[in-house]
Amino acid sequence: MNTINNFDSLNIPKELRIEVLKLKDSNTLSAVSIILFNYLLVALSIYLCYKVSFWFYLISIVVIGSVQRVMANLLHEAAHGLLSPNKKLNDILGTYFTSYLILHLLIPYKKTHLHGHHPHCGDEEKDPDYNFQLSMGLYDDNERYSIFFLKNIILTLIGYRTIEYIRFIYNDRVFYDTKNLSRKNKNEFKKERLRFFALWVVILTTIGFSGLFLDFLIFWMIPLFTTYITIGWIAELAEHYPLPESENAELLLTRNRHGNGIENFIFGRHGDRYHLVHHLCPSIPCYRLKQAHEILRKSEAYCQWDDIWGGIFFRRLSNTETLLSYTKKYREWKKNPKEKSFGRYMLYTSKP
Repeated sequence: MNTINNFDSLNIPKELRIEVLKLKDSNTLSAVSIILFNYLLVALSIYLCYKVSFWFYLISIVVIGSVQRVMANLLHEAAHGLLSPNKKLNDILGTYFTSYLILHLLIPYKKTHLHGHHPHCGDEEKDPDYNFQLSMGLYDDNERYSIFFLKNIILTLIGYRTIEYIRFIYNDRVFYDTKNLSRKNKNEFKKERLRFFALWVVILTTIGFSGLFLDFLIFWMIPLFTTYITIGWIAELAEHYPLPESENAELLLTRNRHGNGIENFIFGRHGDRYHLVHHLCPSIPCYRLKQAHEILRKSEAYCQWDDIWGGIFFRRLSNTETLLSYTKKYREWKKNPKEKSFGRYMLYTSKP
């Protein structure tokens, strides 16, 4: 791994961005295929429990939780208009068939994500994602790494973040504060919320008449408030943490993840692990992020930052950093920082 000669220039060359933009056209069939594939995973998970053995249940709720994470990602795709070139179809695929099923609404997500997170990534006040992590105490300098690991990895597995998630759903999605929305957007949100509740009336009525309430509870609601929260919490830590605190270069504010096959399947399928690519090129659909990644690797700066990274827990190469190993080193570095940017420090000290 070579070190960058000019660390003052961490920008992606304009010609590479232009080349990547050739991948931006969305394809409805690809989005539908992703949705159907994940529906099939849910069906297979239930089948294994009922037709083979209920000992598969723990595996099943992990898989179903990962499907629910994919549905959240498809809401994200819909917010960027990447599920279909047809706006109405884009919104339908990103709501009725995905995000409404996990209690998320499109309009509040678009407001916070497109007008907050992307243009102000890493800003304590304007980036809602970073602000939320600050409010959760993730950047507490007095907290030992062992306590950080216990709270945000181990205890998350047994519901430590569930209450925050329920509060988040209530305040930031279903009963979103519309005071900063225009009159038009307020009316659109009210209509969307009515559609959301109408869908759930249909779902619950159908479940009630078919006598499947217990199945629905076991195979959808329990994963939604356990494994989905765990997977989502850890995956979103891996998107940016702890980079915004010490970085200001666009390239260094997020990362791609290169874990093993199982980790990538649970936490990063359908392009979810290429978060750096997404921030650099937000108009690229998730199913083309890997192609965009290969193009961007022609950039020396991108390539060398990307080469630092393994996955969340696992790494393919011994000289790469996982989320956990990087976090531990960062917390040690903060005690006696040698420069303002830990990311640049890591690039400087990377060994060939």
